[in-house]
Amino acid sequence: PGEWARALSRWARTNVRYGGIRVDVRGLERVPASGTVFAANHASAFDICLLAVALPMPIVFVARTGVLNVPIIGSVLRRGGHIVVERSGGGAANDEALENAARTVRRGVGVVFFPEGTRSRDEAPKKWRSGAFRVAASANVPLCPVALAGTRSIMPTGSAYIMPGRAIVEAIEPIRVTVDEALDEGFRERVRDNVYATVGSLEAGLAAEEPA
Repeated sequence: PGEWARALSRWARTNVRYGGIRVDVRGLERVPASGTVFAANHASAFDICLLAVALPMPIVFVARTGVLNVPIIGSVLRRGGHIVVERSGGGAANDEALENAARTVRRGVGVVFFPEGTRSRDEAPKKWRSGAFRVAASANVPLCPVALAGTRSIMPTGSAYIMPGRAIVEAIEPIRVTVDEALDEGFRERVRDNVYATVGSLEAGLAAEEPA
């Protein structure tokens, strides 16, 4: 990604700084030095900024086509060479997008998926799609689950404004994924549930810090 990766990082850091966001990053010692697929829960448009600030390597996002129409974020993703998939999943275009993601991660870049495919409008976990898992298996690189907490209140669904607050990013122990596991919905659910258990713990900690 080169210069565009640096531009993404600068843009994200500016939003964090001037938005009054305190970011707590945990578990980076678990993250490989390069070439990793990241799979994160998705509660807010601010998740993109948070991950761009927190992750320790150049990254590209895998985003659905509709995100390209989101003001500012869409422009950043379009110009930065990020990878676009159709929301419905499947099809030759999406297969090519996933092959592109595999080529990208083999070059040592981090590739970030939100496996739910869209922002969750409540706290209930949704089905995780197979794309991140398939890319990790195809490229023979680790898949690192990531838990994000606090972003729902920082940039609520439907809002274009960033509210001051605290957010936490926690990298969970990376795993190796086989092709069979990537296609196994039960396997993906176990990974997802582990992420959401971590999210719940982090959100509870944030709530406990709020003044009574």
